[in-house]
Amino acid sequence: MASPLHKIMYTSTAVELFSGEELDQLMYSARRKNAHFGVTGCLIYHQGSIIQYLEGPKTSLDFIYPSIADDHRHQDVQLLCHEMIESRAFRDWTMALRHIPQDALHHYQTVYDLFEDMMETRSVDKLTRQARVFFEAFLDACQLRGGNMGLA
Repeated sequence: MASPLHKIMYTSTAVELFSGEELDQLMYSARRKNAHFGVTGCLIYHQGSIIQYLEGPKTSLDFIYPSIADDHRHQDVQLLCHEMIESRAFRDWTMALRHIPQDALHHYQTVYDLFEDMMETRSVDKLTRQARVFFEAFLDACQLRGGNMGLA
């Protein structure tokens, strides 16, 4: 019998800013590992701030998350949720990446703007309200941290 589907979401801060090449290497490694464990999800990165959403079998997430939390490339890891889900939101993405450059943050005002090219609107709607709130709070915090007090 397959393990029930779960999701986890966490935030963290990069110890040092990632270059584009380093993000590509991170994604290559994550996609291989996630494919092996049946995990899908998305990582959003902006100026050292990270939020990641992972979904898959509970046993896989329980195995993968401790290695993520112990990764020396980031700090202040905070688990935001770990709970059961009925279906995947990122079924076609072993790991999607959204790198938001400093000068492009104003293009993303909602979670829909972030994922419109990766997911059908119906799939975005399946993300729990809690997940959408976290992603949108992440965008708001990045806006404020960057000195841009209003949304474009």
